[in-house]
Amino acid sequence: MEEERNDVVENNDTFIVEDEMGREIEATPITRMQVEDTNLEYLIYSIDDENDTRDVSDEDKQVLVMAARINYDENGNEVLENINDEEEKQAVFEAFSETYQNASNQ
Repeated sequence: MEEERNDVVENNDTFIVEDEMGREIEATPITRMQVEDTNLEYLIYSIDDENDTRDVSDEDKQVLVMAARINYDENGNEVLENINDEEEKQAVFEAFSETYQNASNQ
C-alpha cells in the first residue's frame, strides 16, 4: 500500500518551527519557490518578532520573513531544513525580493 505524502504546509495553514533556542513558534507561509537554475524548493514564511515590545495590536506587530529548504524524507514527506549557507540564503531572499517586486509592479 502506497503511503500518503504529507506536505509541510497544506492550504496555507500555519505550522510550527523551532527557533535557535529550541522554542516552538507559529509560522505563516508566504510562498513556495525555486531559485533559478537549481532544483531546490524553498518555503518563505513569517513569524512574529518576539523582540517587538511596542504596545500595539497584534496586526501591527512586526514580523520576520524567514526561508527554509524543502527536502523529502524516506516516505516522501516534506521536511523543512534551515539554510545555514549565507550565499544560499542570500540567493533565496534575492529571488523572493525580485519576484515580490515584479508582482507588485504589475
